[in-house]
Amino acid sequence: DGRYHVADSLVAGITALNSCEGVYRKATLLKAQNQVSKAHKLLEKLLIHCYKIKNIEMVISVLLSVAELYWQSLRHTIALPILLQALALAREFRLQYLASETILNLAFAQLILGIPEQALSILHMAIEPILAHGSMLDKGAAMFLVAKCQVASAASYDPAKKAEALEAAVLNLNEAKTYFAKVDCKEQLRDVLYLQARLFHSLGKTQERNQCAMLFRQLHLEFPTRGVPLISMFK
Repeated sequence: DGRYHVADSLVAGITALNSCEGVYRKATLLKAQNQVSKAHKLLEKLLIHCYKIKNIEMVISVLLSVAELYWQSLRHTIALPILLQALALAREFRLQYLASETILNLAFAQLILGIPEQALSILHMAIEPILAHGSMLDKGAAMFLVAKCQVASAASYDPAKKAEALEAAVLNLNEAKTYFAKVDCKEQLRDVLYLQARLFHSLGKTQERNQCAMLFRQLHLEFPTRGVPLISMFK
């Protein structure tokens, strides 16, 4: 929510307890502040260190963060091999949750590359562990991603099947909203409401559309988007 000074003090506390986790959180904070170059340098140093001490779980988490930085800078061809490397490590060391998280990132990649049907097919491999063991933020992000893939896939459907897919997406967005609301993730709530308003408009549900649009505007005033909210963003 923009309170970076609070986050910075928390990062210092984490670092005192666990240096690797602290550096990782610092890089995450830099990424949130759009200090991409600093975040990337910190993550690269952390990656080398974690390989040396054989902290495979942190290696995978760092690889996912590095891949996300490449996605944000539209360097897709670099990001994909990194995600596949993370998935191979997670499977080799039987780290099911991290494997699921990596699959979510790969599904997001497929959505961005215009193959949402394939994204939906691999999401089924990952969604159950995320919903069973993930944080509220991860659960919300997973359901949001499922909904976005459903919407993108529906573009080629006949009218009846398309309406059914959009209705299913609305339900998944409701679930995403529930998770995001529990941890007060207002920016994510804003983006969910934006997509819901568009879906209700497509479905001809004017009252529901207007309600979502009103709630979106309220959050947009508090947390302005950089242009139109990005429906394609995973988290």
